[in-house]
Amino acid sequence: MDRHEYRLSERVASLVRRNFAASSASAVARELNVSDRTLRRHLAAEGSSFQEILSAQRFAMAAQLLTSSGSSVQDIAARLGYSDASNFGHAFRQWSGMSPRQYRQHGSQIYLHAG
Repeated sequence: MDRHEYRLSERVASLVRRNFAASSASAVARELNVSDRTLRRHLAAEGSSFQEILSAQRFAMAAQLLTSSGSSVQDIAARLGYSDASNFGHAFRQWSGMSPRQYRQHGSQIYLHAG
């Protein structure tokens, strides 16, 4: 596998960060000029998937915004491509073990649970 293919997961992460709300596997595949199937296959070869990358990038951005901005949870949810704050809250609890509001209150004292 050449270097271009090996770093595909990083390129996908970069594209996702550019526009969370419009991020889909199909949109990213089009941006990279590959088919959906090729994108999935190459990411799988790297031990990753589009959904894993999207989820990791959403959590990283959510954590940053919750601790360093005054944006509302609703605004953060919309920015990250969630249809409503409730869906975002559910995903955030899966990532961190606490609600977005709890995370914001405790900031750097957070110990993320594995899982």
